Amino acid sequence: MFYSGMNRPTLFLHHFLKVKYLAPSCRLRTKNCIQGVMHMARLFAAKGMPRQIAAFLLLLLISRVAQPAQLKQQTVDEWNRYILATQDSMPDGSSRARNGEIVVAPFEEPTPKHVSGGLVHHWIGAAFIPGAKMKDVLIVVRDYAQYKDFYAPSVIASALTTEKPPPIGEADRFVLRLRNQSLVSKAALDATYTATYVQLDPKRTYAVAHTTRVQEIDHFGEASQRTLPPGEGNGYIWQLYATTRFVEQDGGVYIEAEGIALSRDIPVAARWFVDPIVRRVSRDALHTSLTQTVQAVNKYVASGKGR
Repeated sequence: MFYSGMNRPTLFLHHFLKVKYLAPSCRLRTKNCIQGVMHMARLFAAKGMPRQIAAFLLLLLISRVAQPAQLKQQTVDEWNRYILATQDSMPDGSSRARNGEIVVAPFEEPTPKHVSGGLVHHWIGAAFIPGAKMKDVLIVVRDYAQYKDFYAPSVIASALTTEKPPPIGEADRFVLRLRNQSLVSKAALDATYTATYVQLDPKRTYAVAHTTRVQEIDHFGEASQRTLPPGEGNGYIWQLYATTRFVEQDGGVYIEAEGIALSRDIPVAARWFVDPIVRRVSRDALHTSLTQTVQAVNKYVASGKGR
């Protein structure tokens, strides 16, 4: 039934919401948890609960009762075909970035894209760092040990798997521990990445990075913490792929980034309110990443190390 799988605080929250926003005689008359949550959403809206609060609370309830997701081979196959089909097609956002804007937009609509058993989140972004040189930017973005500082609080641990980065053109291999920033789950991710930087000329470089391993850490920070096998867990992130272009011109460096992520699917009945939340989270993640990259490069340049 709907209550099964709720912990004590969530069950208390559920009863509190019914008392405050619903008539005492109201009861959920379905054994399907998603249908029950949808029913609650409509009732909350009718009773005047602010939309943002309702969305968060309902997402909390869903997260507590949702079944773990498992990454299937068919989902992986469709993900690989999508990556191949969208290579070398990143739009140019440099003109707006030149004016100081951090530009972020979906690669195409609709987004996220639904594939068999999963969702593909595909976003593009651009930023401009005035006064920076190509060598400054490359030193910063390849300083993987400092990612935990550059990209806090999302990245809580980072390390290069070799003593120092290999020459440009060879594969960098590094590991990150990523914190799930959602307030509804105590989980983290351990991810191993491969990144290759290719320098076309002194003013133009591009990079391709992707995960080779993603494992969820369940009950992160608790005594019961455990690392799950790849492809198991809540499925917030199953795969990551990124392409980044760096161009030095106009007295600075342009960064054009393309981020693609694969996650678990959302039940059809829940998409009408969960999809907008997922969309906003995906957009904010790329916007924050670009903003923090600009800040890290500016700090490096200001320190005088790059001169």
